[in-house]
Amino acid sequence: MSLPMLMLAAPSCEKSDEPDPTALKAPVLTAGETTDTSLEVRWEAVERAAHYEWEFNSTSGETTNHSFFASDLTPSTSYTLRVRACPAAENKSLLPSEWSEITLTTGERRLEDVLSIKILHISDIGVQVESSSTQTEETYYLRISPADQVDGRSDEEIRAADRAFFEEEARTLGFTLSEYLDLRLDKGTTVTTSGALSPNSAYCVYGYGMRNDGTVTSNLVRKSFRTLSNETPQIAITLGTIETTSVEASFAPQDGDIEYAALLRPAAAYLELGDEECLKKLVEELVKEGIDGTSLLKGDATRTFDMLTPDTEYLLFAFGYDAESQQAFTSLSRKVFKSARELSELTVEITVEDITPETAQVAFIPSDKNATYFYSVEPAHQFEGLTDEEFIARAVANAKASGLLSFYLTSGDEAYRQDLYPDMDYVAFAFGFEYGSMQVTTGLFRNEFRSGHLDVPELGIDIKVSNLTSDTATVTFTPTNDEAYYFSYVAPSAEFAGLDDDAMIEKALSLPGYALAFVDCGTLDFDAELSPGTEYTAIAFGYEHDMPTTKPFTLTFTSPEWEDPSQLFKISHSNLTSDSADIHVIPADKQMRYFSDLKLSSDYEGLTEEEITRKMIDEAWYISLYIHYGILDEPFSGLQADTEYTYFIFGYDSDTGTRTTPVTSYRIRTAAQ
Repeated sequence: MSLPMLMLAAPSCEKSDEPDPTALKAPVLTAGETTDTSLEVRWEAVERAAHYEWEFNSTSGETTNHSFFASDLTPSTSYTLRVRACPAAENKSLLPSEWSEITLTTGERRLEDVLSIKILHISDIGVQVESSSTQTEETYYLRISPADQVDGRSDEEIRAADRAFFEEEARTLGFTLSEYLDLRLDKGTTVTTSGALSPNSAYCVYGYGMRNDGTVTSNLVRKSFRTLSNETPQIAITLGTIETTSVEASFAPQDGDIEYAALLRPAAAYLELGDEECLKKLVEELVKEGIDGTSLLKGDATRTFDMLTPDTEYLLFAFGYDAESQQAFTSLSRKVFKSARELSELTVEITVEDITPETAQVAFIPSDKNATYFYSVEPAHQFEGLTDEEFIARAVANAKASGLLSFYLTSGDEAYRQDLYPDMDYVAFAFGFEYGSMQVTTGLFRNEFRSGHLDVPELGIDIKVSNLTSDTATVTFTPTNDEAYYFSYVAPSAEFAGLDDDAMIEKALSLPGYALAFVDCGTLDFDAELSPGTEYTAIAFGYEHDMPTTKPFTLTFTSPEWEDPSQLFKISHSNLTSDSADIHVIPADKQMRYFSDLKLSSDYEGLTEEEITRKMIDEAWYISLYIHYGILDEPFSGLQADTEYTYFIFGYDSDTGTRTTPVTSYRIRTAAQ
């Protein structure tokens, strides 16, 4: 504690020897500014007082000033100051006044000064939260609570409910409050894992400073989040090659940053258990036996499990797991399979004859007429680059997905005329397969061939551009044959720089996420979004049976520049009411991913661009919902009436989690009620 305004000690007041001396009036003490670590007391000058004596916190002194200041105090603590007026030592006709006394309590320390709360991972049933205190000796309490238990309640109400809970639980456990809080309070940086939440539900994690005697030392900070839906698995499991003694499995968690357990168990002990019972049993096994490095994975991963018994049913499990707290924090993903049995000696001869552009005669001749086998003829590109095991796995998966697996199975000889597309590579294939056990019983037998050539009618495509602005254009594709199919697309000319016709066609087909969505016939008006001042190429070419049938037809055009070429975003609004607004965004770069949201202006006043970026990302409960590209119309509701909001927007790289442009802001004020 420092007392910078105090004077050096002087002789204390002494009573005069004169008869019937008069006492000075006692000073009237008034509280000045009080913070969490300091306090100030003031008083008016007392007539004929030469100085003032004070007593504070086991110390004493005197001053000629009319104020007292103390710093380096403890937050949330009461302090008492006593002050009296004293006459000059030579004035024997006056006595010191009575002591005046005032008690003040220092303020609570704000939690933001010592503690930050960051949500690391959210799943359907769990969350991981990092709490970090900048003062290593400052203890705090952290809790994850259903949102309806804290929403609408004041900080004082929440802390009072917590205090009642602490006292009741301490009594139940036979602890003193101090002993109990020693177990419940944290300090420094900790990661808290909870794995017993409800899917698609609102929660709040909150914390505040507290000592083990129950004294609250800070304001309360809250951070809200919502658990994910459990409609899709938190960790997808995909089976690869299944052998007699091994299986390959791939794991893809929704959150690529979590650690998760990937375990293989004989199915018999788990098949009848529900997910919750199964998860509890697996966690108990991990706590008892420990988990090795090969079973604790992170991100997309592929692992081979060996030491399997042939022709045996197994279960693959995956779930988010915090090895330190020994808790699961996602729901359970499981995949059942049966290890392969030893392959049979069945062989299948495949012949392909009388090949035309549209049909071929195909025959399958097995060595064992009673054995069941899988047979089909498919375009070869569906299996390009696959091993025999991968080929078989894909064929079975495609058949199962169609719901027609049994139609691909037969026994004895099969011969039929197969329909084909012209000028396409095909593969006729077969392998032994038992429907009852769903097991492959042989290797792969195949015969590759190409369908005959079919002349395609001549096709020309006229391309025109209309309604050209800096940001949009209508591109019209008009074919000379309205029944012929063609591919069309619009892309920056830089995508096609230096390419010949074949390479240009290959590049054009790779640009959309799904190329067949851009195959059509007849006249087509394509509404293109453009970046200002950019040269574009509209491209079209005949496309039939998954193959190009003409050379590419192209038209090059350039979008006008914006008036301010340095501008990154054009932002406007409409439909502004007391509780809602529509925000309209036109980015200069239509391909750029950007992060945006509407925030209370008061929450972001005075922040730097870096602080704005970090605060917005930290507050985004599921970040992909805030990332956009292209022209955007975004409605907002649930706003406060007569309140200023700021729409922040900046380029964002999802792979690196970094801002790629300066922050652009746009302010609105909602209407009054």
